[in-house]
Amino acid sequence: MLALGISSMSQADEVTLNFADFGLDDSATLTDYKINDNLSISSTGNSRWVSSGPDFRLFAGGGFNISVKDATLTGVAITCTSGRGFASWSTVTVDSETTTDFTADTFSWTGSASESWAISAAAANINVRTQSITLTYTPKAVAETLTAEVLCKDMNVGDSESLPATGYDLNEYVNVNFLQGSHSATPTYRPSAEAFYIFNGQQVCVTANKGAKLEKIEISTAATNTFGYSGSVIADDLAQTYETDYTWVPCEWHGQAEQDVVFTNGGKTGNTRVTGIKVTYTTPGEGITVAKPEISQSDDNNSITITCETKGAKIYYTLDDSEPSDTTGTEYTEAFEITGPCTVKAIAILDGVASSVASLEAYLRIVESLSSFLSNASPEAALIECPVTAIETVGSYLMVKDDKGSFAMVRNINPDLTESLNVENGTTWANMTAQFDPYGDYGYIQPTALGEVSEGEPVAPKEVTVTTFECVPFEYVTLKGVAIEKEGYNSLLFKDTNGEILYGMNRFVVTLPDLTITDDKVKRYDVTGFASNDGEELWPVTFKEDPNAGIESAVADQETAIYFNLQGIRIAKPETEGVYIVVKGNKTEKHATR
Repeated sequence: MLALGISSMSQADEVTLNFADFGLDDSATLTDYKINDNLSISSTGNSRWVSSGPDFRLFAGGGFNISVKDATLTGVAITCTSGRGFASWSTVTVDSETTTDFTADTFSWTGSASESWAISAAAANINVRTQSITLTYTPKAVAETLTAEVLCKDMNVGDSESLPATGYDLNEYVNVNFLQGSHSATPTYRPSAEAFYIFNGQQVCVTANKGAKLEKIEISTAATNTFGYSGSVIADDLAQTYETDYTWVPCEWHGQAEQDVVFTNGGKTGNTRVTGIKVTYTTPGEGITVAKPEISQSDDNNSITITCETKGAKIYYTLDDSEPSDTTGTEYTEAFEITGPCTVKAIAILDGVASSVASLEAYLRIVESLSSFLSNASPEAALIECPVTAIETVGSYLMVKDDKGSFAMVRNINPDLTESLNVENGTTWANMTAQFDPYGDYGYIQPTALGEVSEGEPVAPKEVTVTTFECVPFEYVTLKGVAIEKEGYNSLLFKDTNGEILYGMNRFVVTLPDLTITDDKVKRYDVTGFASNDGEELWPVTFKEDPNAGIESAVADQETAIYFNLQGIRIAKPETEGVYIVVKGNKTEKHATR
């Protein structure tokens, strides 16, 4: 028989095993050794007792396994020989979840294990020399059916006084209170009758706490002053039906209630004189447990609803991804509206016991603009409840604008909507239902349904230059008189009339005009497109040749000379040295000035 060194056994919450007290033979191991009704220990892998140590040695892969039954293991402390502790990459496994990488001569762990806990020495370690192990645990309580009673004269209430608002605690599981109900006053105590007088409409309320369940309630009364014929009993918000006429001497209730039982006096005249209460209840056994809240969002609006199956539990929530509590969260009382995408977290608390935390990534189901739709980035369909106007269709893409000045790109993958979206500039839908498409740097709109369509005013592009090209994403713009410098793969390089270079990304399937640049002329275009995500590029959609730009468009009479630089840009009469193009009448020639 092994000898154990056990401390605090009377509290059943901590046990210390000193391996030197075990009386083990050399090279002995431990196999499912029962420490008590809740815990047992085994040595695992390459491990054994060495009496010359004396210590229990864990070679590479060796360790201990603690089996837990009807309890929760909350702490483990292992004392090791100095310099012979656990090395890096040793492992701890808690209810099948493994963590690694720790180093400790005196090992300490805290947490929660309901089935098993194990430790294993690192494979690279020569050996770990353990001297003792201390286990901290909480046994599961056993459910019991108990009875508690009190006489009103022992409640220490003065003449014509009421109980405090918190009522009277029979014990930690049962509370009694006398309530105003539908009466104009709260029941009061009368020493002469050693009773609380309960008039018509006033109530007796018995409340269960800390997970207890009410099984039976007996209310004793003085003489024949009983509850009236039209009285009622409601247990956990459900009205109870009895075969009696509600004239009970004494008043008794049998059933099962997890929250409370409320007796209402129905006597039209007189009163009921309550002298005492006796309550039979069942303790919670394993302890009170609070259900994890459920968070849901309406499909039709931005409303969030939170519920909890545990009756009487209060719910607290946060919207910033922080952990909620009764001090850091907002108490939930009714459904509320969110104003933007957020992480809703909620916890339920009853009698100081908290549930696990529930979490929901919430998004707006109704948005007021295209920009708010893009910033919402909801994977679920959302209603854009403002008018949306089409600008330009390019392949499967459609540029749109709303009535608030926001721009966006529609990327359609639904063949049923292709014809409906292939429309002229100015076509307007009363609203649009869509999903967020994360494709690209900024995100697109992927429509699922279109509102009523009408013909609106075409959207005109905003005229910009290189120096003023500051636009919101997808804004509809035009660059005037742009010269095409060169053409490259999937891109074009533009110059404006000041010689500033502007890069434009040809991201769509477009029909380009003749881009040939000859020696004697420079073609210029008005380029209409959409600002990119960063506002520094242009996504060209259409090119329109500017008939008033370049040498070909020069107008001159026989006596007036007009000067151009070599790029075809008209200038004043040159006053500095250089080579210029001079147009006089129908004659064009190069001219050098010195």
